[in-house]
Amino acid sequence: MSDERRTKPINLDQSRATSFRELVLKHQSIYRIFRKLTGSSRVNREFIQKYVRPQHGETILDLGCGPGDVCVLLPEVNYIGIDYSKSYIDAARKRFGDRARFICGDVSALESEQLGRIDAVIGMGVIHHLPDGGVISTLRKIRCLLSPGGRFVSYDPCFTNPQHPVARWIHRHDRGRFVRSDYEYERIVSEVFPSYKRHIRTDLCTVPATVIIFECVIG
Repeated sequence: MSDERRTKPINLDQSRATSFRELVLKHQSIYRIFRKLTGSSRVNREFIQKYVRPQHGETILDLGCGPGDVCVLLPEVNYIGIDYSKSYIDAARKRFGDRARFICGDVSALESEQLGRIDAVIGMGVIHHLPDGGVISTLRKIRCLLSPGGRFVSYDPCFTNPQHPVARWIHRHDRGRFVRSDYEYERIVSEVFPSYKRHIRTDLCTVPATVIIFECVIG
C-alpha cells in the first residue's frame, strides 16, 4: 500500500480532528459515550453473537480490550483482556475484576503457559492500527496461543469499491493509520490463517461505515 496518505502533511482541520479523537480515546467515560453515539456498541453485540459465538466455559482472549465493555455481552466464559493502556485496564478491573482477568501489556509478551488453553482470540478494531509486518507477527503469535480447533475473529474498518463517500471519509480520518482495502486485509490474514471466512458489513453503525470481519480457524 502506498505511504502517500500516511506521510502527507497534516492540515489544521486534520490536527484538530486527531486531538479530538485522542481526547475521546484517552478518557474511558467519554469513550463509551462516543461509541454509543456512533453505534459501536451495536457492532460489538452483532460481532459477538453472530461471529464469535462464545460457548459456556470457553477461554477467550480479547486483544485491545479497552475498558472491558465486551464482558457484558459474553456468557460464562474465562475472559482475558489485554490492553497497553493502564487507565483502561484499571477501569476494566474495577468493573469486571470479579469475573475476568485483565493484563496491561502487549500480546507479543504473552506465553501459552501463563494463559492456558485459548479457545478464541478476538480483535475488535485492532488490525487497522498495525502496519503489515505488525499484523503478520501478531497473527502468528495468536496462532501459537490458540488451542487446536481454536479461532481468531476480528473486525476493522475497510475501504471498498464502490463505497459510501461518508464512510470513505470517516475511514480516511480514522486514528488507525492502516485502514486497508478488503483485499489488502485478506492478503495479509490469509498468509497466517489459510482457513477463513470474510464478511463485509455496511449496516452496523448509526453513521455510514464499512466493516470487514474475519473468522479464522485452526484446522
